[in-house]
Amino acid sequence: MRLIYKLSFLAMGAALIAPMFIVGPSGKPLMTLKDWLPDVDGIKDQVKMVGNLASPLNNDMDDNADGDEDDKGPGRNFYKWQDEHGVWQYSDKPNPQGMSKIVHVNPDANILASGKPMEKAGEVKNSTKKGFSIGMPSPTTVSPGDIPKLMDDVKNVQNLANDREADLNKQIDAMK
Repeated sequence: MRLIYKLSFLAMGAALIAPMFIVGPSGKPLMTLKDWLPDVDGIKDQVKMVGNLASPLNNDMDDNADGDEDDKGPGRNFYKWQDEHGVWQYSDKPNPQGMSKIVHVNPDANILASGKPMEKAGEVKNSTKKGFSIGMPSPTTVSPGDIPKLMDDVKNVQNLANDREADLNKQIDAMK
């Protein structure tokens, strides 16, 4: 049993070292020792890029009375203020009548549109049958009154598929 472990360990070692001796299409070995070491500069660049993307999300609005634009990196600055009716206004120019906030929008940030809110957990529409209510959802997605129409639609689709198959068979027979 120990022999099997030793042989498998030797085989794994050979499999790891073999690409360093196999010559690729370029005439150089497929792998070098440098390929085994992490690319520290690349990792630093990735961390810096993530930091740049996160900084506008941390402070996306700054109070700014005089309208000077802050340079926070790539993206655009927009101005936001409330009018006399309390309605928020957005513009590419500062509020001509006073205070406005700068909103920095980074085009590289992932922004997803919000979806339809889900029902709260535990909220289940009750089914009622002759005066009593159960707290379980209906097992079908179609109301029971619509099932006969659904069955007729299925039969019509099946008839349509059968007619098309018959037409195809006629065309195939005509080609022979």
